[in-house]
Amino acid sequence: MRAVLFVILSCFFLPAPALAQEILDSPICTQIVNEAEYTVRGTIATAGSTYSDPNDPVKDGTQARHSVNFKLEQGERWDVCSSGPFFPGQRLELTLRTLFPIFECRTSLVAPIVIRSERDANGDLKTWAECF
Repeated sequence: MRAVLFVILSCFFLPAPALAQEILDSPICTQIVNEAEYTVRGTIATAGSTYSDPNDPVKDGTQARHSVNFKLEQGERWDVCSSGPFFPGQRLELTLRTLFPIFECRTSLVAPIVIRSERDANGDLKTWAECF
């Protein structure tokens, strides 16, 4: 019984292994295309990274992630490039919003990301992006 309790408690107090963040030497690029019937706003963001170096006071273990806001008119295209750090599968986080987030996904940059909209049977507007 003591051995089982030790194993269970060890799971809570042992440090978890850090996930390796993939960062590329050259960036991957694609486009975000607005095919919705109106202007869309959003953010595209990388995964977080921990900056720590015992010899550098600036890199004190703080977490940071890169993000950029965009605003696209109907039919407008925007080039986006990133070398990371990526979420698993070389993905970035895409968020579409009005006053609050209305759509989120993690997408690869292998093909253009198309933003679409349509009205449902009740006349409500649905907005989404084709994420990969």
